[in-house]
Amino acid sequence: MIKRFLFCLVYPIYKLKDYPVLYRGKNFKLVNFGIFAAFDAMAISIIFFYYLFLKGYIPTLKILFLWLLSGVFIWIGAKLFFFLVWWEDFIQNPKGYIFQTGFSNHGGIIGGILLAFLLSFLTKINIFIIFDGLCIGSFLGQFFGRLGCYNYGCCYGKPTDVQWSICYTNMDSKILRLYPNMKGVNIHPTQLYTAFINLLAFIGFIFFLNHITKTR
Repeated sequence: MIKRFLFCLVYPIYKLKDYPVLYRGKNFKLVNFGIFAAFDAMAISIIFFYYLFLKGYIPTLKILFLWLLSGVFIWIGAKLFFFLVWWEDFIQNPKGYIFQTGFSNHGGIIGGILLAFLLSFLTKINIFIIFDGLCIGSFLGQFFGRLGCYNYGCCYGKPTDVQWSICYTNMDSKILRLYPNMKGVNIHPTQLYTAFINLLAFIGFIFFLNHITKTR
């Protein structure tokens, strides 16, 4: 019974990697990553505003309006950092890279930090309270985000022979679009490693949330 329960729990997650495309049009594709990104954004927003509420801040229209800018800051930061990482290829083919679906998580974090300072400056909320709320929310958000990476086939791991290794076989997966020779090759599920580490970190913070809200 326990083995069957674990199988029913793990198998759907395992199979996520085989279905990266949500809709296939004549000249374009919609991938499932956007769904995971939406859950990521919703998780961060809910936890962030809940944390502000625990600290005694009621969301005003100004705060909500500024929060709508978070997507813009994060998107721009992630996109610009992507160009920075691949700057040599970008210089050689700027048109191809401008319209390519490519982002960098590090750039998104930088954009989020800039937003936090702007939000603190305009609302007079302590910057450390904003950082606390964003960090706690981001742990849960990144759980969904990394599942999206697993589904999309980006942020993939190195080849391995461990029993829990995975392999991509759908040619729509990013890893196989970049490296077709990796089809069927066993690799580390690094996206799942980071997803569940973030989930455990979020659960850990929840246990200490009452103490955190009283000490800042």
